[in-house]
Formats: sequence, C-alpha cells, structure tokens
Amino acid sequence: MGESFKVYSTDFSGHGGSSFKDVAFSIEFFADDVLQFMQQKELDKINIFGYSMGGYVGIYLARYHPEKVGKLVTVATKYYWDEATACL
Repeated sequence: MGESFKVYSTDFSGHGGSSFKDVAFSIEFFADDVLQFMQQKELDKINIFGYSMGGYVGIYLARYHPEKVGKLVTVATKYYWDEATACL
C-alpha cells in the first residue's frame, strides 16, 4: 500500500495514430517499438499489462530483455501466435 505508479500507454507502429514502417510484421518489430519508447522516456525497467498482441510483445520482452521487465500481465493473448492466425 502507499505505492504509486506512472502509467504509460503507447501505440504500436500501424496502430492508433502512428504509421506502419516498411518492415515485416513481427512481434520482435513491435517489441522494438516498446524498447524505443522506453529509451525516449528514460525508463530502465517496466511492468507490462499486455492486451492481445500486446501480451505477446510483453512475453517477447520478458524472454529476450528480462532486465527491462519487472512484472507481466497478459489478457486475451492466445496461446499460439503467427501472422496467419493473427488475422482470424
């Protein structure tokens, strides 16, 4: 109790108001968006609430950049993801 948190929200490339870069669609690509956001905001470590694809991005970051992720919560993130099933 008594702790406070700063909450940040960001759009992935091609979502919300940001344009999609001319690169292959991948979770790694979106994870790079988060890493760039963290660098811009000077955030060393974050807790992540990832909804749907955001959950995959959080899982990717926790696996490949564990020093950057504190806690991770995912909601509506399918067990298996690939580009073909993402469009279903």
